[in-house]
Amino acid sequence: MVGAKKKGSAAERELLDTLFGDGFAVIRAAGSGSTQHDACDLIAGRTGKSYAIEVKACVNSKQYISAEQMAELFAFSKAFGAQAIVAVKWTRKGWSICPAEQLKSTGKDGTGKHFGITQAEMEPLKEWLAHQRLGFELH
Repeated sequence: MVGAKKKGSAAERELLDTLFGDGFAVIRAAGSGSTQHDACDLIAGRTGKSYAIEVKACVNSKQYISAEQMAELFAFSKAFGAQAIVAVKWTRKGWSICPAEQLKSTGKDGTGKHFGITQAEMEPLKEWLAHQRLGFELH
């Protein structure tokens, strides 16, 4: 059985290759989540748009991210001047993506220990990429 860390790293590399193949400049922040500094998994950009991406691999129907990890993603994206987004590879269902602000806190007053989202609440990666291409071919 593949460990969670290996599965997550494989998902990061797969998304990096997909974004690169679609014309993005992309780098992987090796060791994200294992340092004391705010970070994200991937940084991607194209034509004046930049994204700080948290990548997850999920076997369940809902993906959860700790409030601490979300705070780090938002802090990094703000400092970098990038939009914070979350990309999830759903086992046997493909990729989805959304702005990080779209995830909902598990706490009733917005102060839960985790944030969660379902695949149905996210945009399929292929559709998101198509939206990113609009106008790109003209430059």
